[in-house]
Amino acid sequence: MPEHTIHDKPVPMPPTAHAATATKREAAEAEMQETGDTAPDARLDRQDGAAADNTPFVTAEPDLVIERLSLKNGADCDAVIKLWYDGELIEESSTAKEDLQNCYESGRGSVLIARRAAKRPIIATVMVGHDGKSGWVHYLAVAKSLRGQGHGAVMLEMAENILSHVGLPKCRVHAATARAAKFYRRQGYRLTTAPVRSSHGDDDRYYEKRLSS
Repeated sequence: MPEHTIHDKPVPMPPTAHAATATKREAAEAEMQETGDTAPDARLDRQDGAAADNTPFVTAEPDLVIERLSLKNGADCDAVIKLWYDGELIEESSTAKEDLQNCYESGRGSVLIARRAAKRPIIATVMVGHDGKSGWVHYLAVAKSLRGQGHGAVMLEMAENILSHVGLPKCRVHAATARAAKFYRRQGYRLTTAPVRSSHGDDDRYYEKRLSS
């Protein structure tokens, strides 16, 4: 997990959300098919980060249900961590469970999970949060067998809409791989400098995107 994930303390997600538009999804699918990459509109309380329930909602993508990860569900937490590992976002010996705990304890972050249908296995996930000035997206991952179908783009748009709705002007990401960097560039992200508090000031894998309010 990148060092800045802990420092920038990612926002809980209420269940209300709007789906990605069909046009954007079709474009995302074409991009994902070409690259093989992985990668909602909701109200969030920017000040106190009050947690919401885990009521799922369905996106415009057929049979895709997205909800907020519950840390009380150990099986779901393990499934999320496996997606991170399979996506080369973490090492086998990483402190992934601590990262999940830190995210929720901060009051500024949540993890979204996607399934084909309610109660089915988790197929995609993303961590979304903010540091009070900028939004952050971490750990965007899609099951290997389902990459290239636009799920990553849907999850990213969901996270961006959440951040935009609470008035955050931009979203930042750290591209762990060249494949991820290509994906983010196709979603409108541009290279930016590393966070001031990062111990890796020369890291050139940070990307940023302006969000529409």
